[in-house]
Amino acid sequence: MLPIIILAGGRGTRLKSAIPDLPKCLAPVGGSSFIELLLARLARFGASDVYLSLGYKSDLVIPVLQKQASIKNIHWFVEPLPLGTGGAIKACMDEFSLSEALVINGDTWLEGDLVSMLQLSVKEEYSMIMGVVSVADRERYGGVEISNGIVTGYGEKDNSGPGLINGGIYCLKAECFSFMESKTNFSFESAIIPKLVKSKLIQAVVLGVDFIDIGVPDDYYSFVARHGN
Repeated sequence: MLPIIILAGGRGTRLKSAIPDLPKCLAPVGGSSFIELLLARLARFGASDVYLSLGYKSDLVIPVLQKQASIKNIHWFVEPLPLGTGGAIKACMDEFSLSEALVINGDTWLEGDLVSMLQLSVKEEYSMIMGVVSVADRERYGGVEISNGIVTGYGEKDNSGPGLINGGIYCLKAECFSFMESKTNFSFESAIIPKLVKSKLIQAVVLGVDFIDIGVPDDYYSFVARHGN
């Protein structure tokens, strides 16, 4: 299994009404936190090497990571300044000399079997694999179009109704960032993915899982109701 990077440095601005004094990854879920549940779940799927990109209030996150016992090898990198999703991935891969990794958004929960995604590796002719999921209404997230297993369209938000969206989980090579400077702030979703889509360098894997983004209060409370016991 590839090493796993978890993006856990965000401020969680949209979630402030629910958790005003905590970083998003420490959102309480019953007697635990979201990041602890996510790490334990990845361990059950066989993950042993996990790298976290931290930022906002990392001083609160690190003690939690130091106490966790589910992942055999856990490492973290603290962003020297906010780097955005793309900058955080690149900095983490550079810091730990990772040529390929599985990347997961630290505020996303994919309910179901992830083995098909976690055991993948990017083929030589591509730069990335994107895990996509089906939702009842993709307008909030932006749609993903695929053809013959290749991502051909990404991010269009003018289409409501059911369809495929980016599941926030990727297998990717460090070469995705070859044209970006290290430790600069940029968005993976807007600065990297569209370029790779245009060059037809992203494979798609349709995951038969439910997508939960805890980044807004309603979805966070729904997640707590399901997993907080």
